[in-house]
Amino acid sequence: MYHPDAATTERVAAFEAWLDAGGVQYPLLAIAPSRYGLGITAAKDDGVARGDELLRIPLAMLLTQETAASSPFAGSLVAAWADADCPLPASAETPAGSDGGDDDDVVGGDGSDDGEALDGPSVEERTHTTSLERLVLYLYLIHARAERTTFHTPYIDLLPQVIDSTPVTYSPEVARLLAGTNMERTVAGIRSGLHALYDSHIRPLVARGVLDGDVFDMDSLLWAYSVFWSRCYGIPARDATGNLRLSAALVPLADILNHSGDVGVEYVTSLTDGYFALKTRTPTAAGCEVFSNYGDAKGNEKLLLTYGFAGPSVVEDTYFVQLSAGGAGHYLSLAAPLPDALVDEAQARTHASGTTASTHKLRALTHLLALFRARHLAAGVSAADDEAVLDAGVWPASGAELTLDERHCLYYRRGQSLILEAAMAAVETAIGALDLQPEKLWVAPARSEAGTQQVETWRTWASSVGLDLPISSPLRIPEAAALTRSAFVPWAAGGDRMAGALDQLLADPMVELELSTAFAIWIIYARHTPSAPLHGLAAALPAEHPSPVFASPSMRNVLAATPLFPALVDAMTVAKTEYDAVVAALSAESLGLAEETLALLAWPRYLWASACVDLHAMAVAGRTSDLVFLPIHPSAFVYSPHADAYAVARLDGSYEVVSVWLSENTTPGVPIPNAPLVEASNAEAALRFGAAAPGNTNDVLELQLSADDGDEVRLQFALGDGPAKWRATMARALYGDATQAPGDEVAQAGYEMLIGVVEERRALAAAAESVDVSCPADEGVVRYVASLVAAAETVLAAFK
Repeated sequence: MYHPDAATTERVAAFEAWLDAGGVQYPLLAIAPSRYGLGITAAKDDGVARGDELLRIPLAMLLTQETAASSPFAGSLVAAWADADCPLPASAETPAGSDGGDDDDVVGGDGSDDGEALDGPSVEERTHTTSLERLVLYLYLIHARAERTTFHTPYIDLLPQVIDSTPVTYSPEVARLLAGTNMERTVAGIRSGLHALYDSHIRPLVARGVLDGDVFDMDSLLWAYSVFWSRCYGIPARDATGNLRLSAALVPLADILNHSGDVGVEYVTSLTDGYFALKTRTPTAAGCEVFSNYGDAKGNEKLLLTYGFAGPSVVEDTYFVQLSAGGAGHYLSLAAPLPDALVDEAQARTHASGTTASTHKLRALTHLLALFRARHLAAGVSAADDEAVLDAGVWPASGAELTLDERHCLYYRRGQSLILEAAMAAVETAIGALDLQPEKLWVAPARSEAGTQQVETWRTWASSVGLDLPISSPLRIPEAAALTRSAFVPWAAGGDRMAGALDQLLADPMVELELSTAFAIWIIYARHTPSAPLHGLAAALPAEHPSPVFASPSMRNVLAATPLFPALVDAMTVAKTEYDAVVAALSAESLGLAEETLALLAWPRYLWASACVDLHAMAVAGRTSDLVFLPIHPSAFVYSPHADAYAVARLDGSYEVVSVWLSENTTPGVPIPNAPLVEASNAEAALRFGAAAPGNTNDVLELQLSADDGDEVRLQFALGDGPAKWRATMARALYGDATQAPGDEVAQAGYEMLIGVVEERRALAAAAESVDVSCPADEGVVRYVASLVAAAETVLAAFK
């Protein structure tokens, strides 16, 4: 039970006096302590009966968007923003849920939108911008709290002055429980949006002295945001044209009522008589707490995000899924874990010609299963794990009792895991009902005699460690066939000194050895040591790597004239620094490595091995610092910026490579498209994988323009932006103001500048084509230079 201090008791008395003076009627109720803080109890001897009106409050007592907007403080804000050239956020009006018509009495209840606690945006719906009215309301709350001279001061004094029990304001210790969930991504977006709002509309006024920076700081904005969403009601109002709409409002006294899903309430707003009233549908005995209902249909996701609490029931919980950014959204639940609409969209996105309906559906279901597994693993725990902690009430490792916030997070997380687990089971059931074998992914045939022999070496080794061929989709790989951090421990225990040395260096915080560097050393060692674990894997790796680091001297001359060359030099410098450091560490006498072993670690070999790690190593889902080097032959995948990105899931005794996003699949015998770098430009892909693809929307064309004052202006044309933004970029560079620039002059100037760039890049491509290509790295350079030409030609077309 909450026990208020003397100061809180005084604030309650002042608040009650303010309510009485304002004509608020609540004869059946009394403000009293509850286990949730302040609450409201039934004050009369006979309690509260069904249908009783709990409270009636004049609309003039509400703190609304209109109240804030009509204040002198708001007027000073708008004027200051105009002086500071700050663009005003757009106004936003929400239509009321009721038809309204000419009737100014609007009735709502549990789960309706009319007069109830305003339904905070769900995890997937919250935008990172805000309307002008809402921004002014946030700032008015901060202003009123500081000034303490406004009409609503007694009400604002009673609000929590510190709010740290919602996901937006959690401490890092509590927020970690949301890692890998939809909530984590949403909270990051909300906080980022609020920081941007502060920088764009509050910081400029602080700099001009309009606002006090000690009062209007980032913490205060987070406070106002949390107060608004945790207490806001949607109150019907008439706009300037007479149409009915919902206005955001804080309703004193009503917002002290705590939530219970077991009660029924009815809200009445009379615009004619100017009051808001609340009636109960649930009787309450004398002295017991009277509850409101924030909405019957709200699941733990929305309750936690908006109000900061969640409960054990998961009946209303949903899990939101999108198959692509900006695409349709789908809600999964325990009652419907695999919606037909989701399967239909997956089938549409994975369509491939020449397949039967069953094979087509199998492909879609397999991709959904991969998506659900990756999402489930990202949280790092199962529903059963969280259930066990909730039942025990303590953390198993420390024995510390769960805090209330931690319990709420676990309720939410457990519900999300239960839905994903149900979704995975539903997909597996659907796949089983198709009565088909999974599709097979085949290793692509090698193009040369040496390559054929190398592929056969890999096949022989893969079979020896239990890696079945052809490989099923998703790819499941025995743990014994993978190079991992934990593998060094048993190898060292078995007497391998290199494994022991690497394990010791990785565990030493003073050495700071990267796991990727240790993998590269092991690959060199195992490749040249037949008795070493994973010798077959290391020996089967291609001797020729596609990275431009290994391009021939003639092709390097071409590279020197490309934007990639500085990054290439930097990469080799970093690799040499890593190499020198690790070889020096391994040479320590205490590690006991033989001279002939250390002699294997030549610089050219390390450069090759580290490039192999870049190509093969993948992060394990949900474990950001855990890498695994998988025995997937490189010719099994081809790079495509428009294809799937693959994630690694660690299962019992094996690793599974699962596709995270959907794309066109391919047929057996053809390399599988793979985009191992999310949102990677062709320069990044070429540097790591020797890969590039024309039309990559992540590419950026950069140009240098000499200004009249002699300064150099750098122009950037992102291929994903499109012609309109490219022309605006050019107009700003030439005229300063894109809206005042003559379109014909911009087009002409842009064309003259870009045609020279295109011609230079075409000449570069011709030089690359003239080189006698002698290795995969040279082929990669040719592809990269071709992508440079394509990018320049694409932007040029916007100025013709």
